[in-house]
Amino acid sequence: MVALSLGIGYLLATVLWRLGFDPDINALPILSSLIDVIGQSVLVLVFALTTARVVPDPALSAPAAAAASSIVASVLPSRS
Repeated sequence: MVALSLGIGYLLATVLWRLGFDPDINALPILSSLIDVIGQSVLVLVFALTTARVVPDPALSAPAAAAASSIVASVLPSRS
């Protein structure tokens, strides 16, 4: 992330200098805003990827399935 910040800062300072703006005044607010957005986006992406890969343990879900089927069997009339 530090290397990305330094690279963006260098490019931003160069572009602002060529456009006639003072990079000392203009580059820092733009750079800090961009890094905040990039950091938050990476955080959300990592959270989404880690929660999407959670696989339920079959040993833990078997008792829940048995309990659910016994509840359904007690509520619904039998077809005999």
